[in-house]
Amino acid sequence: MYPYDGETSDTLMKHADMAMYRAKEQGKNQYQFFNGEMDQTVLQKTMIETDLYEAIEQKQFVLFYQPQFDVQTKKIIGMEALIRWMHPKLGMISPGVFIPIAEETGQIIAIGEWVIEEACRQIKRRNEQTGLSLRMSVNISPKQFLKENFVEHIDSVLRETSLPAHQLDLEITEGVAVFNEQYTIHKLQQLKRLGVCISIDDFGTGYSSLSYLRKFPIDRLKIAKPFIDGMTEEKEDVAVVKAIIVLAQNLKLRVIAEGVETLSQFHILETLQCDEIQGYVFGKPLDADAFENTYLQNQLPNE
Repeated sequence: MYPYDGETSDTLMKHADMAMYRAKEQGKNQYQFFNGEMDQTVLQKTMIETDLYEAIEQKQFVLFYQPQFDVQTKKIIGMEALIRWMHPKLGMISPGVFIPIAEETGQIIAIGEWVIEEACRQIKRRNEQTGLSLRMSVNISPKQFLKENFVEHIDSVLRETSLPAHQLDLEITEGVAVFNEQYTIHKLQQLKRLGVCISIDDFGTGYSSLSYLRKFPIDRLKIAKPFIDGMTEEKEDVAVVKAIIVLAQNLKLRVIAEGVETLSQFHILETLQCDEIQGYVFGKPLDADAFENTYLQNQLPNE
């Protein structure tokens, strides 16, 4: 609105454009008035997008690892690699801030490739030093998975690091899984021929069709955190989690629950015969050295 949001036509058009995109982000079919926060958001986004290029070139990223436990044996059987950005001026930046921008700009492909390479190198070295055979889980972005040479890159990394393929677990979302069924099946079959594990991340929050579960060569279902959050208060969430576990058992798939933050949630999952858990109640993400010093005793903390 003139003159509050700008005194020139160029400024008004720029600010109207920001309001339009905010309306689209909020679900379309609506309107939004421009406000100063939008301008700051755009400036921050532009800065992050620009700095990401330098971050990729200068390898400003680090990996943190969160342990994954076998519910029956109470042993650590794996870990998930979680990226962090150590910005030279702003300090540590959460992936929730820069990953969406990287996805939008396509920078996620270079970042994702670095994560796989670094995670495989570190788990290979960690396993050799400890004599363990831990599994490394890595989130794969849709753009990364759909890249033509994705399978070749995985094969190359496994060869360069000499990491046994079964110790690498690639986590894809339901959305990626059903994007193009035949294409996805072909690519997953190629990955399985390499010997890697395949997990469906955030299971239960995406597509309602379950037909892909019997068609795709997958190994694990990862129950989405919102269902875990509600288990101690909502019977419906317990029912959903139980149904997922029974479904997985019948399909001979393993199940891991993520975002387990309380002992009550853990005990429910134990009763429901969930295979694995991951969450703050037993293990927060730590850098590689701290992970080894803190978690590799292979025992859950005493209750």
